[in-house]
Order: sequence, then structure tokens, then C-alpha cells
Amino acid sequence: MFRPTHRPLVRNALSALVALDLLGLATLVSNQWFAIDPVLAWGVAAVLALPVYVLVMPLSNAVVAMADRFGGVPDAGEKIPGAGQ
Repeated sequence: MFRPTHRPLVRNALSALVALDLLGLATLVSNQWFAIDPVLAWGVAAVLALPVYVLVMPLSNAVVAMADRFGGVPDAGEKIPGAGQ
């Protein structure tokens, strides 16, 4: 998969995973602290976690950019610097 196609997929997957983790954490906290019905806890957590997805996207974009910058993995067909080719 080419890097321009791969980057948005990885960014969206990372953002979704972070949002799902925060969804589970918000559900656990609201269920334990407020002792509410689990279905209501999931609903409240989903409403709270939905805006978090938009806020997490710049963070995941920075993580993917850092991985591209410091990964040292060239694109397919490029020469590896210093490999004696």
C-alpha cells in the first residue's frame, strides 16, 4: 500500500481506537461512580466520546507523522542511504 493511502487509514484507525478506549473508560467510571444502568452508562459515554474523536485526530496525525519522519523506512523502490548500492 502506498504511503499517501496508508497514512489516513492508520490515522483514522488510531483515532478510533483511542476514542473506543475513552468510551470504555467513561462507561466504567460512570457506572462505578454514579451506579446507573449499564445501557444508560454506555449511552452517556458514547455521547461524551463522540467529540473526543475529533479532538484525537490531530494527535494521531502527529504520531503518524513522527513515525514517518523517524522510522527510516523508505518508499518501495527507493535506495536505502548508506547501504552500499
